[in-house]
Amino acid sequence: MIKEKGVREKRRRKLVFFGGIFLMFFLFGWYVFFDKQSKGSESKMIEDNIFKIENIIGNKKEETCQGSIKKIYDQYGNYTKDDNCVYFRGVKIKGADAETFERLESSGYEYFKDKNSVYGSGERLDIDVNSFIKLGGYNVYIKDKNNVYHNGDKIEGADSDSFRLVSVRSDVYTKDKNNVYFLGKIIKGADSASFQELNGYYQRDKNNVYCRGEIVEGADINTFEVYYTTITDLEGNKEKEVGFMEGRAKDKNNFYYNGRIVSQW
Repeated sequence: MIKEKGVREKRRRKLVFFGGIFLMFFLFGWYVFFDKQSKGSESKMIEDNIFKIENIIGNKKEETCQGSIKKIYDQYGNYTKDDNCVYFRGVKIKGADAETFERLESSGYEYFKDKNSVYGSGERLDIDVNSFIKLGGYNVYIKDKNNVYHNGDKIEGADSDSFRLVSVRSDVYTKDKNNVYFLGKIIKGADSASFQELNGYYQRDKNNVYCRGEIVEGADINTFEVYYTTITDLEGNKEKEVGFMEGRAKDKNNFYYNGRIVSQW
């Protein structure tokens, strides 16, 4: 009786063992089958959506483009093109030439161009492609023979011929023969001829001291200076070093922090 019970127990264990192995193979085969089906459907969906991209505006379908899709590098991954057309977020850019379409080197606002036009945010800009130049920097400026643009927006009234960066260290401040600009906006009352950058926070002209495009009320332009540290080189010579993003400053009357009067630093 005991022997018979032991035999039955061995048989049960064998059945459980081989049953478990069979179940593992069955589930693995099931997974492989459906994985292939899923990938096949996904591939077909990608082909349908990439190789036959349609630009739908309202209920109007435009001409479908064909060809192998290519991603154009931009920091947001918005631009792609195939052999015939260029797309911004999957929507065809009207009139863009796929063969010559390319990204302009940038660390900020993304500009692109082809043989006919310049583009920003997927739209053709009213810029002369034959005369435009990029002034560079993070807050990207470009200009052509007629206008100046900051991050894709035209700076109204800016004089293209004389427009330039105030300092090579920063593109936050720009000026032309008529005005001074902070991030593309006119600084009211600033004198273009005498305007100079002290550091990333402070600037001055013959009339005022400015902090980030705003007049520092009460500041004395003749004695105003940005906080600096004294550096001694290996030969014992001392020189001033001004922190570019230093918000501390002073004149004969007051101490300032980020353009505001304070009792002390």
